[in-house]
Amino acid sequence: MTIQVIMTTYCPEPGHPRGRYAVQCANGLRNFLLSTHEDIAFIIANDGPHDQPHIGAIWDELGDCQVQVAAGPRAGIGGSLNRALKLVGPDDLWLYTTDDWDLVEEYPLGQAVRLIRDNAYHYVRLGPPHPNIHAQIKFQEKLGWWLHLQTYSGFVFATRPFLATRTFYEGIGPFKEDCDSYVCERDYADRVNNNPSANNVMAEVVCGSLEGPWQHIGEVNVGERYP
Repeated sequence: MTIQVIMTTYCPEPGHPRGRYAVQCANGLRNFLLSTHEDIAFIIANDGPHDQPHIGAIWDELGDCQVQVAAGPRAGIGGSLNRALKLVGPDDLWLYTTDDWDLVEEYPLGQAVRLIRDNAYHYVRLGPPHPNIHAQIKFQEKLGWWLHLQTYSGFVFATRPFLATRTFYEGIGPFKEDCDSYVCERDYADRVNNNPSANNVMAEVVCGSLEGPWQHIGEVNVGERYP
């Protein structure tokens, strides 16, 4: 069993700033993600061809880690995720992040993994949370504190860093393709909130602070899909 780290990325042209963001974020993931009992591998989910220059730079940054590339015609973040998830095994966990969320401190994944493997959760947010979502504070000896998320309102699901099972993805269905990232996120959040299979399987860990050790970087975003 492996934790497959899926990083979606999009670089409109060689030398575009988003390529540099992706390399910086890959460096943070390699240096600071910690897993004691399960291997970590990487899937670069590119919204474009596999031979773009920034893909090679990301690959080099990940060094001797296990790396796969999921690439293809432009289809938005949803299309990138759907391609990448074909590479995730049924017993693997997948950690989702984008090329502009930079991990800047050590992040042990043990609690999030145990919430899934031992406590029947299928989706665990790694921070930061969205405001105006509902949660119950939980505690368990030797596991610590976490938030049990309620699925009836707001961005309980979000495309901020999270750990999930393949079963969660199969229960909600594929991501919406050929749309910008905000439309994709809103569509999936609404489907999660209206899907009974998501009840009682969503949580959030609190690693140091609610924000967690992540920084949103860069001044060029992909909120609106490029032509």
